[in-house]
Amino acid sequence: MRIIFIAFATASLSACALYNASPEERAEFRSLTSASTGIPEKDIVISNTHGMMLNTAWSANTPKGHFYCSRDLNGDVACKRD
Repeated sequence: MRIIFIAFATASLSACALYNASPEERAEFRSLTSASTGIPEKDIVISNTHGMMLNTAWSANTPKGHFYCSRDLNGDVACKRD
């Protein structure tokens, strides 16, 4: 039983690790960042995406600085300047 729990916990943690977002996901993250910060999408570069499904986070480099953005399970987006 202990082995099953350890395997499940390891799988859960690795699923939330960094991943390479698809071009479609990067476009969505640019759009969400733009809506949250008011910076045009063309000026936003997305990196360091992690999470899964709606509970995701990413970094956004912009001319106005570096932002850390996240989207919770309700779909609400918050961006904070680093």
